[in-house]
Order: sequence, then C-alpha cells, then structure tokens
Amino acid sequence: GIPISKYYLRPSKKMRCSRRRSTRRRNNIWRIKDHVQTMFAAKTTMSIQVIQHRILMFKRHLIQMHHHNQISLPPKEIEAIQSFTAGIKWCEDQSDVFKLENQTAKLQERTTRTTYTIKINGARHHPKELYYDPDELDPDTNKKGVMKVGNEKVEAQIHDYTTRSKGQEGSRPRSFPSAGVVGMLNAPLVDATNGEVTRIQFKNGRKNTVFFANGESQCPIMKRIYESFQQYGSLIEYLCKNIPSELWIVDSLAGGKYLPGGVCFRNGTKGSNSKLPFLRKECCHNVVKQLFEIYAKIIGLEALVIEKYCPDEYLENLQTYGDAVDCIFPSPASQREGQQVSEGLHWSLHQVALRIMGKELNPKSERSQRTAWHYDQGDVATNQLLNFMPMGGEDGMGGRVADTDLMVFEHKNGGQCFRLRTSIKDTIVFILMNSAEQLHGNAQDEDDCEFDNDCWSARFIAFGRKNVLDFLNRRREGKVSGDAFWDIELQNHKALQQGEFNVNDRVSGKFSDKLFDAKLVKLEGDDELYFQWQQDGRVTKCTKGSVFSSYCSTSEPQECKHCNPVYKEDDM
Repeated sequence: GIPISKYYLRPSKKMRCSRRRSTRRRNNIWRIKDHVQTMFAAKTTMSIQVIQHRILMFKRHLIQMHHHNQISLPPKEIEAIQSFTAGIKWCEDQSDVFKLENQTAKLQERTTRTTYTIKINGARHHPKELYYDPDELDPDTNKKGVMKVGNEKVEAQIHDYTTRSKGQEGSRPRSFPSAGVVGMLNAPLVDATNGEVTRIQFKNGRKNTVFFANGESQCPIMKRIYESFQQYGSLIEYLCKNIPSELWIVDSLAGGKYLPGGVCFRNGTKGSNSKLPFLRKECCHNVVKQLFEIYAKIIGLEALVIEKYCPDEYLENLQTYGDAVDCIFPSPASQREGQQVSEGLHWSLHQVALRIMGKELNPKSERSQRTAWHYDQGDVATNQLLNFMPMGGEDGMGGRVADTDLMVFEHKNGGQCFRLRTSIKDTIVFILMNSAEQLHGNAQDEDDCEFDNDCWSARFIAFGRKNVLDFLNRRREGKVSGDAFWDIELQNHKALQQGEFNVNDRVSGKFSDKLFDAKLVKLEGDDELYFQWQQDGRVTKCTKGSVFSSYCSTSEPQECKHCNPVYKEDDM
C-alpha cells in the first residue's frame, strides 16, 4: 500500500483538522453525486458553460479525495469515485454538445445572431384584423360565410373544391380570398431576408417559428438539412412525377389534392382490426414509401433544429404524443437515419400529406390546387410542422410559385396575421404552427407579379390526429389494448389503360378472376384484340379491364414491377 506520511502520524491539532476536512469532503462527494445524476438527467436544459463548469468541479473534488486520503478508501467512497468517473465519461462521450468540441460557444452566439423576432401589433407591424366565420349566415346574400377586414365587410370568394361536402369534418364551403382582400390585411412578409430563424409573436401570446435552410445557413444543423435536400432533391422530384394518379385525394375541406400517408384510425384495411390504428394503404406503394423515407431523414434533422431553437415546443411535442412509437409516422428509427448516433431525436406525428403546387405538374387546374383559408379541427391542437421544398425551374433550384404564400392568422376566426413566403429559390422553408387553432391558407398574388412557370413546390404537411391520440390515451389508461397495424400489402394488380398495349404484345390476361400469360392478337377480318393463351394456344376476346402487364401473372401485387415499381436514381 501507499506509505503513511509523517504528517499523518503526528497526533496534533492539524491532524485532527485535516481528518475533519476529509470527512466533510467525503460527505460533500455524496451530496454532489445526487446533484450530478440530476444534471445528467436534465443535461439538455443546461447551457454548455454550466456543464463544463460542473464537470471541472467534479474532477477537482475527485483529485482532492485522492490527495487527502493516502490510505485505502472504504468501499462506499470507492463506489462514489467510480460513479463520478463513469458519469463524467458518459457525459463527455454521449452529449452532442461535447461532440461539437470547440464550436459550442460559437453555436450559441450564432443562435442569437441568426434569430429574428417579429412582434405583430408591435412598433413596426400593424396588420388589420380579419374576422371570418364560414358558418355565419350573411343577411345580405342569405348564404353562409361572413368575412370582414377591420370593420369593412368583404366578399368571401369560395374555393371550388370546398363545395364538395363529405362527412362532418369542418365547415364548408371555405373562402379563397382575392389578392385585393389579402392586400387590405397589410400583413408583414416573412422571408429569408431576416435570417434563418424568425419568430412571430401575436398579441394573444401565440408564437410561430419559421426556419429557412439554404447554402448560406450559419447553423450547422440547418446546413445539414440543406445538404440532405441537395442529395435527395432530384429523386423527390422524380418520385413526385411518378405517383399513380389514383392515389391523389381531393381535399374538400381546404381545397386542392394531396397524397396521404401515415397512421389512421378509421375503417381499417384487409387483415387489420378496425378498432386499432393502421397504416394507410397508400404506403403500400413503393413510390410513396420511398418519398416518406426521404422525408423522414429530413424531418429528423429538423427535430434537432427545433430542439435547439424551440426547446419548449419540442418538449410539448414529446409530452403530447408520449412513447407510442407504433403510431408515429415516419417512425422514430427512420427519422434518426440522417442523424449522428449521439443525437437520437425525432418529431412525433401521425400522418403526412404531400401537396404539389405549380403549373408543371398541374397545368389545367393550378388555382384549384391552392388551399382555402381554414383550420383543421381533426388535428391535435399542438404545434405542427409544415415543409416547403423548391423544385423545377431553369436551373433545378426552384423559385417563386404563384399564389403559394401562406397566410397564418392568430386564431380560428382570423385576427391579425403574417404572410410567409414559402417558395424561395434554393431554400427549404419549414414552420411550426398550430393548424387546429390557427386559420391558414394560400394568398392570391396580384396579376402583375412575375413568376417562373417551370418552378413548382413540394409541400410535406405533418400533423397528429385527434382520434389516434384518443386511442393512445385510452390504451395508456388500460381501457383498450393492441398495437397499430403496419403489415399491409397491395391486394390487386393494376390493369393497363387503353394506349398502353397493342397487338403482338406479351401481356397477362384475366380469365375467371385469375391472371395468365398471353399474347395479344387480331383475327382476320376483325379489329378487336384477343388473348392467345400461352398455356394451350386457345383464343379469347379481350374485355375492358382484362389486360395486365406481363409481370402481373408471375408475381404478387406488392412485388410486381408494373403495379408497384421501385424507382432508383439511375432511372431518372
């Protein structure tokens, strides 16, 4: 063992004082141990300077323990030292703060420098207030829908798609006001000129946060979002153009069409239990699956940005959705694929809706693809994440698209508002807002505005559903049981349309609800097409919807190259 010094052999007053100091240090060590465990549990809420100071303090106490105890330590003190050593190593190895090494101080400085705040009804911004009630009866027209800007009554132009009533979801019809009404509101414009993070504060206390990620972003995480989009942007564009037309759904609440994906709680699918949440059938298609896998990587990085700039909103999201991983879409695991191992964050949601806006993909119905002013009463009433990605254009970097600015209001019936520029060249825009409590929709532009008609916008709208969350709350209380049903597959093959086949083509023909290998032929003096079955050579007349791809007879719908193709970058 270590020899005991002469100093410790002298029975003196100094000796007794030294022993008392050692005892106090040992007691202090145990108090600090409890404190350090609390710190590790809540390290994300502490600043980097505080964490660094605490770790230095712990190390200093350990050194003092070793210095003043020149004899063997009792087991409990050894355990305390080992616990400290392990805790310090864990904190240094696992905390993403320490992964950034000497950039941490700069990051905090950048966070402050790149954040801009707009106070609605403050010293600089005085937009007029909107009043809009789609259910109130207008005495002048005897129709539902009353809209006022300030005290002036204005016309609530109706979006065509919102006149198609279905179910009881929300109020219909909904208004898509003219550019003149939008101009009367005098809404402040929020775009990338103010910085990469902009906070908007309403007079009722509500806050929205907008993020702009591009090649000039100073925040390293925002730069990673931009680089991820650069990597997958061309594939996203290719996949959007190859989505089967039958998967698009007309939105009779907000207008336009959208591609849904995620976890639902209604009806069920074949093989699933209608009393349990289930994955939407659109997600069976590989093109949809690929799109949402790419989106998962991007939203996972956005979760890191939200946790950094909006920790309260991130905590609210975690507390609202809890640990119900089976109902989060995209899954937490898929969101973390674009992150470092030490980061491990995700954004909780149930569904994603993809919208496309721009003439290139909607040449005949561009205006109908815009969204009316509405709120989503079926959504969970917390902050939701809306993404806007630039596509097309002469250089493939996107740009301004007509009538795609987003008007975001203070509450359900309007109030004050701001106007968000969502289509910006070479910039990914995303916003945190409460879609269930805030009126929102597209803004019509003036006729003299200039746009690049080759540009379009891919918009991923993430949200939670009240009925799914209600099920999860009941399951947590033990009133129901069971997990969400994700194991779904395509059930039917897709028939070829007229013009997709011709005489002498090798196809699959439908006979008695089964598909067989065949060749299309014509009989002499007859213009009709016939199946010549490869199995026995017999000939049968083709009927409508009976001609399928040659792949269909040799594979199940889920694996069929025609019905469910897998797209690769090499195909573009």
